[in-house]
Amino acid sequence: MEGPSQSATHRVDISDAATAATRLSALYGEVRVSVEGPFQWRAVITALGHVTVVQGSVSAPVVLDVRAGSYVLHLSRGGVAVVAAGGASVPVAAGQSGALASPERRLRWASSSAYQGLTVRIAPAYVRSQLAALTGEEPRSDPEIALALAGGGAPAGVIERFCQFLAGELEHAGGVAHAGLANSLQEALVRTVLVSQPHDHSHLLRRPPLPSGEAAVRLAEEIVAAAPGASVGATELSEAACAPLLSVEAAFRKHRGKTLAAFRSERKLEHARDVLFRDPHISLSLLAQSAGFLREEPFEAAFFKKFGEPVARARARAIRVGPPPAAGSAAGPPIDRLGLLSARERQVCTLLSRGLLHKQVAAELGITERTVQEHRSRALKKLGIGSAAELARLLERRGE
Repeated sequence: MEGPSQSATHRVDISDAATAATRLSALYGEVRVSVEGPFQWRAVITALGHVTVVQGSVSAPVVLDVRAGSYVLHLSRGGVAVVAAGGASVPVAAGQSGALASPERRLRWASSSAYQGLTVRIAPAYVRSQLAALTGEEPRSDPEIALALAGGGAPAGVIERFCQFLAGELEHAGGVAHAGLANSLQEALVRTVLVSQPHDHSHLLRRPPLPSGEAAVRLAEEIVAAAPGASVGATELSEAACAPLLSVEAAFRKHRGKTLAAFRSERKLEHARDVLFRDPHISLSLLAQSAGFLREEPFEAAFFKKFGEPVARARARAIRVGPPPAAGSAAGPPIDRLGLLSARERQVCTLLSRGLLHKQVAAELGITERTVQEHRSRALKKLGIGSAAELARLLERRGE
């Protein structure tokens, strides 16, 4: 199982070619730098774990001779560069074209004067693990990916649009403080590359997904519900469901009428609301990242759509009601805390209060008994009560 990643951001401002070569070699592998005239390389480097995003500029024409130990994706944000590898040559121009070099290939990168670029480095082992999780088949070698970025209905293509979006969000947020969000971002990037860009393993992704039943969906739900604030990646979900992720996603659409991504987003929003009620004074930025958002505005919109109230109003209510009580401590009226329950926790509690057994609730809701027990346990903790009998009396007072 992959460990959590967290971003680290630092800046470089270098005017010496030899120093630049040393820094670039640490990023990409063996690098030789040739420059013409006065030289200045400025960059903001954000390491997400398996993926590193470099947003930089050079003030003079530069030529890099690179033997990369990783996948290296090149995009322009101003100016033109040319990337050559394996006998092919690709121009890199803003909004028009980009290049993606595979590991262990000698490549030559040459820029125009006053060039601004976006480069993304991706660890080969991570690409292999994502491909294996998606397809259920371990690749015998690093996928050889086409050098020229494929179009995606617009000149830039879907990969460039995703990378430019990611770079802009990182620039706006100043990095990623939440490890789960860092993992989600790099997984989304690599899946976008594998699905959108031609490579010598593309045939594995074009095969119809193997059929998976509702059991695979339930197992995936359990692992997401067990750690809603952590990063649950493709590898973990695939292993938990004992099926390729593409099969799990197809089963989700069939048995739940929604995508796996939508389910995970819902759980992260519910987790963020739980975090808010435990710590009403948490910053909006950290709260947004706990729900998988880099910026506050889209998080606030998603929160309102999900719960029907603004974050500010939920925060005020959390301050008024207070956090869920610790075990054995005096608590305020539990009836005031019913609003803390997620929709699924409330469903489970309502059915249990009517006298249904755990296995009957599981059958009614299409989940496992273990998931029923987890929802019940979290609900009792949030309400500050200790038994199903108290829960039944509480819901009876509310007419549920």
